[in-house]
Amino acid sequence: MLTKACAAFDAGDDDQIVILAGLLRLMLTDELIDKVTPLKEIEFSDSAEHFEDARTVRGYGYGITRIMVYADGQSGGRIVAPLGGPFRDSEPPTLPFERWWAIDHAVYPTNGPFLTREYIVYEMANTDGIHVDGLLDENYEALTQDNHGFKYNDHPITGNLATAAIRQIAWETQHTLHRALPELCGSDFPEASPCGPADSYWRVAANVDDGGV
Repeated sequence: MLTKACAAFDAGDDDQIVILAGLLRLMLTDELIDKVTPLKEIEFSDSAEHFEDARTVRGYGYGITRIMVYADGQSGGRIVAPLGGPFRDSEPPTLPFERWWAIDHAVYPTNGPFLTREYIVYEMANTDGIHVDGLLDENYEALTQDNHGFKYNDHPITGNLATAAIRQIAWETQHTLHRALPELCGSDFPEASPCGPADSYWRVAANVDDGGV
C-alpha cells in the first residue's frame, strides 16, 4: 500500500500525500510493524543533512528535504523530497528507530523550530487525514506555505515543506523495510527522483559571524 501510494503521488496525484501520512502513522506511531518484527530493533535509513558548521543558525535545503534548482537557471526552484537521489553511489546511514523517529530534528522549516519525523507525520495524519482538526498547529501551518521568503535568480523558491517531508519519510521507511525484511519486501522498490539530470540540489546556510547573521 505504501509503495502504491508513493508511486501514485510521484505520478501527480497530490492527494496521495494524506494517505501516505496515514499509512506512516499506522506503521510507526501505532507500531503496526511490530506484528512482523520488533520496530524498536530496526535501524532506519537516515537521509537527513545536518549543519556542519557550529555557527549555522538557519538553513534551507537541510534536514530530509532539499532545494531543487531548475536547470534553466531562470525558473527558481522548489523544496522537494530528494528520495534516493543523494545516495546513488552509497547507502544512507542508519539510526535506531527511537532516535530516527522522535529525537532527530530532521525537518528544517524556513522559520520556526526544527521538527521531528514523528511530529510531521502525526500532524498531517491528524490535521489533514484521520481527524481533520479544524485548527492548524502554527508550526505545522508554517510548513504548508508555498512561499519560503527567498529567491534564486529573482525567482521564488516554492514548495510545500510538509508534503516534501512526508514523501521523504515514506522513502526512508521503504528503504529501511526493503533492507531489514528482504524476504517480505524484496531488495528493490520504485522511486522517481524529482531532480532531472541537469537540475541540482542546493543548500543555503545562514551563519552567525562577528555578532551578526
